[in-house]
Amino acid sequence: MLWRKYLAGIWSILVVSTAVVASEIKPMTPSNNSIRILENFWPKANVDPVTLQTAGDWTILQNLYSGLVEMGSAKTARPALAESWVRSPDGRNWKFKLRKNLKWSDGSVMTPADILESLKRAIKGTTHTQMHTYVDEVLINSNEEIEFHLKASPENFLINLAFIDLSITHPRAYSAGKFSWDAPVSGAFTVKSVLTDRIELKANPNYWDARPKRPELVELVRGAGGPGDVATLLTQQFDASQLSPGTIGHSSQLDELEKKYDVFTGATDFLFCLGFSKKRTQEGQLPLGLRRFLLKWVTQEFWKGDAKNRLRATGLRPEGSKGALSKAEAAKHIENIKDQLPIKNGSVGLTLELLISERHRKRFGVNEVIRALNDAGVTIKEKVVANQELADQFQKGDFDLSIQYLGASEADPDSAWRIYNEKYLAEAAATNDELSMAQQEKNPQARDRLYQSFESRLLDRALLIPLRNEVSFIVSSQKVMMDPKTASDWGLQVFKLDLR
Repeated sequence: MLWRKYLAGIWSILVVSTAVVASEIKPMTPSNNSIRILENFWPKANVDPVTLQTAGDWTILQNLYSGLVEMGSAKTARPALAESWVRSPDGRNWKFKLRKNLKWSDGSVMTPADILESLKRAIKGTTHTQMHTYVDEVLINSNEEIEFHLKASPENFLINLAFIDLSITHPRAYSAGKFSWDAPVSGAFTVKSVLTDRIELKANPNYWDARPKRPELVELVRGAGGPGDVATLLTQQFDASQLSPGTIGHSSQLDELEKKYDVFTGATDFLFCLGFSKKRTQEGQLPLGLRRFLLKWVTQEFWKGDAKNRLRATGLRPEGSKGALSKAEAAKHIENIKDQLPIKNGSVGLTLELLISERHRKRFGVNEVIRALNDAGVTIKEKVVANQELADQFQKGDFDLSIQYLGASEADPDSAWRIYNEKYLAEAAATNDELSMAQQEKNPQARDRLYQSFESRLLDRALLIPLRNEVSFIVSSQKVMMDPKTASDWGLQVFKLDLR
C-alpha cells in the first residue's frame, strides 16, 4: 500500500464504526483556538504505526507522528523531520539531512540515534511495507545524517518512507512490549483524552512545523460512517469532516452541504465491488461461467438508466489513473464475455449467499446490488455480520459473494494492486514475480502496460465485479483554512489545518 499490499484485505471493511446519534454528541467548550471534527474513520486506541490496519488508524497516527518525509500529494513526498535529502545517481544511496533542534513533545532532544532506532524497527516489516527486502542498511553518517543503502532502487522509495508506518516513535512508546500513545510524540498533536465517541488532541508545543495559526485543541467526534453523517453536519456545527466513501449518494446532498461548508471533492479512495468466495470458487461452486455471467449482468444492471454517472466503475480504478485501463477498454472486456447462463422465465434459478458488514448494509449501493441480482432471478440470502467479524468471515469463505471496498487510490499502481494476488482472490491475476517486475520497471509506459495486463486478466477471469468508484468528500467551515490539494490526495489531515 509495498503499501497496502500487505494490508489485511480492505481498509474500509476492517474499520469498526458505531453510529452516533446527532443529539448525543456533546461538544467540548468551544474557544477561538479549538476546532471540532466529525471523524468517520475511527482508530483503535494506542495502535502502533508499525501494525496499523485501518483508515482510522492512519487518520489518528498522522496527527501524532512525523516521518523523515511526509505525503505531499498522491505522487510526491515533502520534507518533514528531514529538511532535505540527496539521492545517488543509481538511486541506491540516500542521505537525509535532519532539521536542527528537533525535540519530542515533552521537550527532550530527539537524537539521530532515536530516529535510527525507530526506522530500524519499522524496516523489519510493517502492515504496508516490507522495506527489508530492498534496504540493505540504514545508519547515521559522520554528518549526523540518516543514510540508506538499498539493494535495489524502487521507484516509490520516498513514498514508502512517507507512510505513517515509517513515522518516528519514541523508544518509550514500545519499550514495554505494548505500544502506548502516552509516550512523547514527534507529530503535531499529543493525545489529551480518549473516550468511546471522542478523542481530544492537544497541540505539541515542540512540533518541528511551528505554524502560528495551528489550533491548540482538536476534538474528534465519532461519526456514524454513513448517510446519517450528512444530517449531523447540517444540524450541528463542525469545522471539518471527511465523509466516508459511499456516504454521498445524490448530488442534492452535496447542494445542501455546500450552503453551509466548503466542500472538496477528493480522489477516488475505494472501489465498491462484489467479490467471490475464494473457498467456494476453488471448490467448484462458483465456476468461471457463473462468475462471468454475474460480472456482465450486475455491471450492466447496477447502472441501468444511469450509464454516464461519473462514479461508475468499469475497471478497477478511474480512467486516467496510473496503470489503469480506460473505461472503454475495461467495458470492452465485459462486453466481450460470451459465457451466459440459461435464463428461463426471467430467472436463472440461483440462490447465492451475500456477505455484508452491518456498517455497509445501510449504504444505498448495497441495495442496488441486491436489486440487480434479483432482476436476474437470483435469490439472495444476506449474511450480515458485525463489523469486527467481517475479516474473519471473509477468510473462512462460507459465502458466495461479498460486498467489498478495495483500496483504489489514484497514487502509484503499487498503492492499490495488492488485489491481484491470490491472497484475496480465488486465483492470482498476477504472480509475486510479476508484481515485483512491475514495481521495479523504470519505463513509465512499460510499467503502465504491465498493470493494465493484470487488470485485463482479472476482468477476463471474472475474479471481481467492479461497480462504483467511491469518492471522498471533505467539508470545512469558515473557521479553518484547508489546502485542497492535501485534502484531495490524503483525506482530512487535521495536522495541516490552520485557523483563519
